Amino acid sequence: MINVIYLVTRLMGNDGPISQAYNLATGFKAIKDVNFQIVCISNELTNRTVEKKFLDAGIKVVRMYHKGTDVIGCVKHLKAYIKENNIHIVHSSGVRPDMINALLGNCVKHITTVRSEPLRVGEKMNVFIGWSMAKLMLWSMRRMDKVIACSESLADVIRKTHKMDCVAVQNAVDIDLFKAVDADEKMAIRNRLSLPTDKKVILYLGSLIPRKNINYLVRAYKKATTDCLLVLIGDYNGAFENIYKKENDEKVLFLGQKAPLEYLQCADYTISASLSEGLPNSTLESLACGVPMILSDIDPHKEIMRVGDFGVMFNAGKDENLQTALDEIAKKNHTELVNNCVEAANGRFSKYQLAKNYLKEYNAVK
Repeated sequence: MINVIYLVTRLMGNDGPISQAYNLATGFKAIKDVNFQIVCISNELTNRTVEKKFLDAGIKVVRMYHKGTDVIGCVKHLKAYIKENNIHIVHSSGVRPDMINALLGNCVKHITTVRSEPLRVGEKMNVFIGWSMAKLMLWSMRRMDKVIACSESLADVIRKTHKMDCVAVQNAVDIDLFKAVDADEKMAIRNRLSLPTDKKVILYLGSLIPRKNINYLVRAYKKATTDCLLVLIGDYNGAFENIYKKENDEKVLFLGQKAPLEYLQCADYTISASLSEGLPNSTLESLACGVPMILSDIDPHKEIMRVGDFGVMFNAGKDENLQTALDEIAKKNHTELVNNCVEAANGRFSKYQLAKNYLKEYNAVK
């Protein structure tokens, strides 16, 4: 039995890293070769709903209540906990957890999972803070026993750009939650969500930030000849909010932050014009719900599409390329695409396969 701490700042929200932590933790429940627990290092509030989700699944959650500036106190506390509980591996993901992990010394083995290009980790911050976060992340990564990227394409970037050894363990999806529904249930969900039942729905799911290329997506879609409705789900504020409120019409519908499951289950297609990704959760969730995809031709999307025929890809450089993609996917056999999506999600991209892949990496450093 391998005793593992998965180190996070706090359990707040259902964002990508927390979702992947949940997938890994519940995947290991089925394997039973790993004693896996979550340790939150922050004194900031944890979302009790998210914490309850872990606890209800039988995952141990420990909270240590340290301020962000109390690095020494946090390291001492964690070292004592490691010794007391015979922890073999500390697995972290994120700037602050990685830093704490790197400072633990030789009392334990250290693994990090990198989910975005380190130089982009602070893209929502000002230039100085973003630069500092990137430098700190790279410093921590160089002190790990193993660096794991969430996609093959990201691992390749880390090896080539930052000259580090890096292996890939692809992100996964919770196939116990995200499932396809039949045509009758799809229409029932649309009625509940007040979405049209007489036209196809194309869903965008994710943050509404510049890297996601939303302005291009909306502009190109409005130019396209199509009777589909583009529905965008995600957080937006400030300058984006005013733009999006103006763009709502019979072709485009912005709904803000929503729980994604039912929107995915009732969609005909999902779409992303993103300029950069790790291995996006929304794309894997789309697979699990049996929803074919229209994706920009960036490397992480190509990595997914190499597995099977799940839809079409396009170059998000010219507006007319989106029209071509819409025309191409309309000609494909929708039932075959749906079956391909579900098969891949239940196999290669399932949380149970994720746990098996990480067990291999844990055994390599133990």
